[in-house]
Amino acid sequence: MEGMARQAPTELLPLARSWLQPPALEAVTDCRSGGYEAAQRACFLAATGPAPSFRLAASAEHPIHNPAFVARNWNGNSPPEVEIDGVTQLQGPALRQGITYDPNGRPMLVVWLQRESSAPARFTLRGAKPATASAETAPMRQAAAPRLVSDELPSPWKRRVCLESAMSICSSASPVAATTATGCVNPSIPTPAGRGSSQ
Repeated sequence: MEGMARQAPTELLPLARSWLQPPALEAVTDCRSGGYEAAQRACFLAATGPAPSFRLAASAEHPIHNPAFVARNWNGNSPPEVEIDGVTQLQGPALRQGITYDPNGRPMLVVWLQRESSAPARFTLRGAKPATASAETAPMRQAAAPRLVSDELPSPWKRRVCLESAMSICSSASPVAATTATGCVNPSIPTPAGRGSSQ
């Protein structure tokens, strides 16, 4: 961490410790802990219920200094109700929050608090709408793995590489790409004598 400040070095110690030795995030409910990311100076978590709650185990050696939280799988666009030790915090200069989006387009919550403490504190973020495991976007995969069939062709045809694929690929491809994908002759390659242009 680099920068300029008006405080004395001893006054900057809590800030440095909060970054280099952050308090542990523990006793989580309605969420999974993703740990602390020093590059973003934020604690990450993934919501599993409507009111993610967790405890920062702060101490003199591991202080809280303006903490930030990023809640993945938030799936809501409304600002949450933020509580510290059961006390609701009011939106204002000491509480900033907003919604951003992950690479899959799902809403994530970002919360920043102006708070300095060396005592443990529990934080609760109410208003999550986490997606269930069945509702989450499944990873994309190929319907059918391509298979080289050039070795099955006569010698003059071995320079033609045909790919067998799913019909869904052909329906969205250009005519030339579609005929090549289904194992047909590519009209851009000269046909050896004695063979037709398609099968």
